[in-house]
Amino acid sequence: MTESLISFEHDVPAHSNFLVHWTGKDIEPQHEGRPSWTKKASSVTTSHMTKKYLERLKSILKYGLWLNGSKEDECEFVCRDQEKKRPCLQGKRPLREKVCFTELKLSQARPHAARYGRLGIAFKRPFVIERGGLPALYYPQWSTEWLKSLENPTMDFSGDLQACLMKPIGDSKDRHKYFDESEWRILCTDWLIKKYAKKPTRYPSFRKSLGTTKGPRYLLSVESGWLAMIIYPSIQVLCHSQRDPEIRGLLKKIKKTNKALPNYSIDPGPYEGYTLPVEMDLDSCRN
Repeated sequence: MTESLISFEHDVPAHSNFLVHWTGKDIEPQHEGRPSWTKKASSVTTSHMTKKYLERLKSILKYGLWLNGSKEDECEFVCRDQEKKRPCLQGKRPLREKVCFTELKLSQARPHAARYGRLGIAFKRPFVIERGGLPALYYPQWSTEWLKSLENPTMDFSGDLQACLMKPIGDSKDRHKYFDESEWRILCTDWLIKKYAKKPTRYPSFRKSLGTTKGPRYLLSVESGWLAMIIYPSIQVLCHSQRDPEIRGLLKKIKKTNKALPNYSIDPGPYEGYTLPVEMDLDSCRN
């Protein structure tokens, strides 16, 4: 049977199909509140940082992404009525573990990586959606116009999962600081725990690898055909990763590289699980 050729129109999507989880801020030495590499033309890592980033990647591939809460999750969010000078939206977010992603274009990932860490684990959008992921609900702290159409102008989201998706658009210095991140979140719910998330106690070697009693309450496995890309903090880490037999083995285990390919299909979806993720360094993202 002759395979027919399918022609695709060249289009530029409004939204990226790659949703990236960034990690490694704790690995980076800080200089005046920002990693020192941000002042340089290229992204480099010391031998110590390279080792730490490789350990972080191995942990994610073995056990999964961390689903954890933070002080920010429980802090009060307030929107003030400029006319009456009183809060019209306030409450305390329920403690809900989550893992965050961004659909920010990779060409603009460098400033984002400076804030959250330089190791990026990217998935195609279905990975996040299938696990109940949703875009963050951005709201302006300096305006209440968006509330005026609501029946109850004084709202309390303290017991609502919707509060876990709420995020201010920006701060006093940059009014679009957070909105520009285009964040998505997977919240830890009973359904997610039953189907995708696991407790770290299931992996005795995980706690040992941490070297501390601290850690996430749940882990979200990355074993999925939708694992699409790994963005390394530097060319040094990329080279070491490509020569690391353990990492190579983990990637082949996650992807079905040892199985026969599916029959020809005009839908590329069935092939996602059979291709290894793209690997690149952060500096290459500029291009």
